[in-house]
Amino acid sequence: GFPAFIGRVVNQLKVNLKRIHNLGVRKIAASALQPLGCLPQSTAQFSFEQCNESENALVGLHNQLLAQAVNDLNKETNSSSFFVLDMYNAFWNVFNQKQAHQVSPTFGNPFEPCCVGVSAAFSCGSVDENGVKQYTLCSNPKSKFFWDTVHPTEQGWRAVYSTPALQSSLKQFW
Repeated sequence: GFPAFIGRVVNQLKVNLKRIHNLGVRKIAASALQPLGCLPQSTAQFSFEQCNESENALVGLHNQLLAQAVNDLNKETNSSSFFVLDMYNAFWNVFNQKQAHQVSPTFGNPFEPCCVGVSAAFSCGSVDENGVKQYTLCSNPKSKFFWDTVHPTEQGWRAVYSTPALQSSLKQFW
């Protein structure tokens, strides 16, 4: 099942991070997963109004195991070379603006993408056999957190990178 698979993925990450360290790299960041259950591909089933908590629980397991692996690596190497970029909480900081105020001052609904297919059969960028667009675009991409069903917009990334959660993580690199 998923928990065993996630354990294997994180164990392989640990092996790979140690190999990189053994090559002489002294500061190594491992990125925690963002709340994947909040991507529009997952929130679409809830009319872009809520996250898929089952998916986020699996992400939480991954991130917990990753943090433990990084901690173990720092102990094994007697260093503080390894750290985790807290993408999960960085994304949540942005999403919680919406939950706290019902409408984020920056993003009306952070789960609703700017570019969507005209139906479930199409995605952002789809065209039919005649080259006719089968997607719609929002009028103001700067007002959207997500561009399509998985990728944040430039404004979305700016919001994530400006959060205290990510800024704190990045300070470990210096």
